[in-house]
Order: sequence, then structure tokens, then C-alpha cells
Amino acid sequence: MVIAVDNGNKQTKSRNAIFTSGFEVTSTRPGFGTGILEYNGMYYILSNKRKGYLRDKTQSEDCFILTLFAIAEELKARGVRPGSPVATGITLLVGLPPAHYGAQYKAFTQYFLNRGPLAITLDGYQYRIRIDECYCYVQAFAAMMTAYGEIRKLSDAVVLDIGGFTADYLPVTAGVPSVSDCGSLDYGVIKLYNKIISRVNSEYDMLLTEDKVDAVLLDHQYDLPDEIVSMIDHTAAEYIDSLVSQMRERDIDLRSTSGVFCGGGAMLLDRYIRSNPRIGRSALVINDVKANVYGYELLYKQSHPAMV
Repeated sequence: MVIAVDNGNKQTKSRNAIFTSGFEVTSTRPGFGTGILEYNGMYYILSNKRKGYLRDKTQSEDCFILTLFAIAEELKARGVRPGSPVATGITLLVGLPPAHYGAQYKAFTQYFLNRGPLAITLDGYQYRIRIDECYCYVQAFAAMMTAYGEIRKLSDAVVLDIGGFTADYLPVTAGVPSVSDCGSLDYGVIKLYNKIISRVNSEYDMLLTEDKVDAVLLDHQYDLPDEIVSMIDHTAAEYIDSLVSQMRERDIDLRSTSGVFCGGGAMLLDRYIRSNPRIGRSALVINDVKANVYGYELLYKQSHPAMV
């Protein structure tokens, strides 16, 4: 079974699951609740509080545990029979930011392998799995594949994947990516959250959560004073303007180069991207938070047509 997982710093995504990249752990079985994974004698409970950022995810078991959650959700969604004594073989598809890929992809793929058959239970559904293969792809490039028909028509473009901690960019000319010119900025939406929450706490003595910030940015229902909403709007606009400036410092002018924005951060900040005067009218926002997941699947199919 082929399962693609996007291990984001803010959210973990697979074809049939999306959840905050955070959990609590205990050695005793919780008395109630859902989102509970039992693995190796411990209980992991999904949390709305994300884990701290790690540039190298192999330095902790956190990413592996979150991946097990995604795999279990996929097995359940695809109708795999729980309780089978035969381990389900998994081909796992994952990804890394462009600037980190060359240095980390070998260690990241090995991180998931050679663990033997694993017994996992998610909310009472028991599975046995075995991760047989792992393939690692380049984020942003993978997301680009989901809109390739449109992107290849652009003579000069840059794919900007705005994630939790990084904003990854990949220049593309007539549909051909320039891997040598790609990079990653430590400027994902977590930086925006921290700035907003700190400002509101400092100036208004109010504690905000990231969920409440999301509600304002997405223009959903919220119960906040007008001055707080105005501050959030202003700070989000500043964030996008700063991102444009950072791209300009890398000789990419988003007025003359078509910006292709993807990732959860791009969806969150869609209206701020479209209203920024320094971003050209040809800008495209890929409104699918799972674009990298689908991109991993497309790239795998291209190289393994007989396996899918």
C-alpha cells in the first residue's frame, strides 16, 4: 500500500487525514477521547498544541509517531481489516524543503526503515504494519505538480510553498524547475503567529491562540475587539510584504515573475497575497493544503507506473 505523508511543522497531512503536528504521551491508557494511538507500550494523544520546530526531524521520534497516526488513519479510511496477524506492507512517500533535501534525504528515508513489523492501535483499531520502502521528494516541486498544466504555460514563475516554519521557493521557467536556484526561508506562518500573539499580549494584555488568529485571517466567525482584528490584519499584510522583500533580495521580483503560492500558509493568507501591490496579477494560489501529498503520489506514479 502506497501512503504519502506531508510532515509539516504545523500540520501533518495524508490523503485522508489532517491534524495538528502535536501530541501528548502517557504510559497509562486514557479513560476517554479519540485521536489516541497505542504503540510500543505507550499512548499518544493528538493535541492542538504543535511540537517545537526541528530542522532535522530525525533527531526526535516525534515525526515518526505523527507519521504512524497518518498511516493508521489511511488504513482505516481505505478499509484495511483491523486485527489481521499479517503485517500490511507500506511504501511511504515523504518530503523535505528544497534547501534541506540534498543534505537530509538519505537520513530521512532511513529514519522510517528497518524498524520491523509494528503493532499500532488507533482508537481501538488494531493494525500490524511494515514499512518496506520510503521515497523522499522535494516539497514545493511536489505541490507544483498538482497544477503543472497551468504552471508550464508561465514563461517565468516561482513556486512559493508557505509552511509552518519555512517558506520554500523554486524558480520555474516554462515548466522546468531550476533546482540550483531553489531555497528555503525560515519564515513560515509560525513566525507570523508568534509576532501577532506577542503584540496582542504586550499592547492589550490579551492571550490569543493560533486558532483565533486563523479565524481572523480566514475571515471566519470570531469574537474579538475591532482593534485586535485590525492589528492581526495589519501584521499579516506586513508579513506578506516582508516575504516579497526577501524574494527580491534573492533577485526574484514578484511583479515580473509569476508567483505560484501553495501550502497551508498560502491558503491562510490568500486575501493578503492577492491584495499586495508588489505581487503581479498573474499570481496563482493553489488552494489545497494537501498539494504536497498529491504531488508525492504523482511523482511516485511517474517513476513506478507498474506499481500503482
